[in-house]
Amino acid sequence: MKKTAAVVVAVLLGVVAIAGAASYWLGIQARQTYEALLRQIGGDAGFTVTNLRFQNGLLGSTAVATIAVPGLPADISVVSHIRPGPLPELTRLGFMPGMAMVTTRLTVVSPALASFKPITAHTMIYLAGNSVTNLNIPAYKRIVPHGGGFGWGLATGKIVVGADQKTVTGNIDCPLAQLGGPKNSVSLSQVTFNWTRRPGVSGLGESSLSVGHISRPSPAGPVGIEDLQITLSKQHQAGDVAAHFAMHVRMVSDGNSSYGPGQLLVQISKLDSASLAGFQRSTQMLVRQHLPANRMSAELLAQTAGLLRALARKAPELKIARFGLKMDGSEVAGKGKFVLNGTDIGGSGYSELLLRAMNGTAELLVPRAVVADVATDEIHRRLDAYRTRGTLTPDEVSRLTPSRVVRIVHSALPAYMAQIASRWHLASAGADYMLTVAIHQGQMLINGQPENSGQATH
Repeated sequence: MKKTAAVVVAVLLGVVAIAGAASYWLGIQARQTYEALLRQIGGDAGFTVTNLRFQNGLLGSTAVATIAVPGLPADISVVSHIRPGPLPELTRLGFMPGMAMVTTRLTVVSPALASFKPITAHTMIYLAGNSVTNLNIPAYKRIVPHGGGFGWGLATGKIVVGADQKTVTGNIDCPLAQLGGPKNSVSLSQVTFNWTRRPGVSGLGESSLSVGHISRPSPAGPVGIEDLQITLSKQHQAGDVAAHFAMHVRMVSDGNSSYGPGQLLVQISKLDSASLAGFQRSTQMLVRQHLPANRMSAELLAQTAGLLRALARKAPELKIARFGLKMDGSEVAGKGKFVLNGTDIGGSGYSELLLRAMNGTAELLVPRAVVADVATDEIHRRLDAYRTRGTLTPDEVSRLTPSRVVRIVHSALPAYMAQIASRWHLASAGADYMLTVAIHQGQMLINGQPENSGQATH
């Protein structure tokens, strides 16, 4: 019995010793993996991680770092407590042995944002080096001078990093966000952002944004968008980078009428990988310098102009594969193609440089029925305004019977349609209207006329 007990004790001591050695080794591995993980997630989001240091403790270690965010006049303090494995972690898959469990608090270091509560994160780093991070982003509200403000409700997120420390997927879910100005506000509900980043330059991967509802009050009624979906993907194509942008919307409301569904598909090709990588590195270096806001804006504008010059050497193409919006049984539809070309495109300003380098044409077909519907609504609004402002006498108001209003609309419709066509720069195209926008040799032409000529073909 004593021998059996001695054997059991010896085995237990051996297990403890092995577990202790494993924990010590995993602690070292966890620190290295955590450092790579933090830098990868920061770089993936466009942040810069600095001042990363570790403090060893009895049961783990504490990592302290600082994150600089472009456009944010403050740093983010990141404090993480790392508890090494190999104790198993309970997950949906059962008991999973882990390299480390990390608990993190991210705090914005700024008196102006003192009310912003820390973001908390719980990360499980597995033995293979992959990790899963769950985020909790507290609700926030800020009132700015003159009555504006912004804020959001409690948001949650998840970030998954592959064992290679280069493949990152994540999502952020926010039930409600608001942006307000002195006289109006915009509300967004059911906001979800997803992204996937794969190894390679220029953030290869996919991202998507979905918003269930966007609304803004107006005198005519709520203006809003229902079920907005935006996706962006970037991948290598023939040694360069190609990007695909898509936007879908179920319904758009302008306060008087509703339209939809609609979509926009854009393809960009022949983007030079080396130029994009250099731009990414230079902007990250700018962030580390903590420049004043006006200086940062000027530097970023100069960097962007330099990127355009570099990209123009390979003549990248922007193709509007499809634009469409259903309106009262008809559809506004368009397409186009532009090329950024030239090795010496000149121009000192950003917009001038872009205009000189861009060449191409876009067309938008507007059915006559759409213009007629818009004109009809405008006539009705004008009549309503006459009534409310007292422009019409009581006798004239009494004579505005439904049948007389129909006759007034029918009589005034051609003139109002002509006004709308002129306002929208629409040219006649058979039974419908066409808007053609061309950019050639630094000049923009609308329906064949220079933009500043004030002329359009009807």
